[in-house]
Amino acid sequence: MSRLWSRRRRLRRRTLIAVFLALGAWVAGFFWFIEQIPRHVEDPDSVTDAIVVLTGGAGRLGAGL
Repeated sequence: MSRLWSRRRRLRRRTLIAVFLALGAWVAGFFWFIEQIPRHVEDPDSVTDAIVVLTGGAGRLGAGL
């Protein structure tokens, strides 16, 4: 019986470590992505057509497609 509990405890610990490592990698990647966003526009005179799908209103997904 003690072997079974020991195995479950190890599996639980390894699962938690894997989850925390994956979460840490995701957070690190998110901050890396944020750092890659330019702070200033290189050419403010050029006209661009863009739709921001992630931060728009209720119909943003349909407009983006």
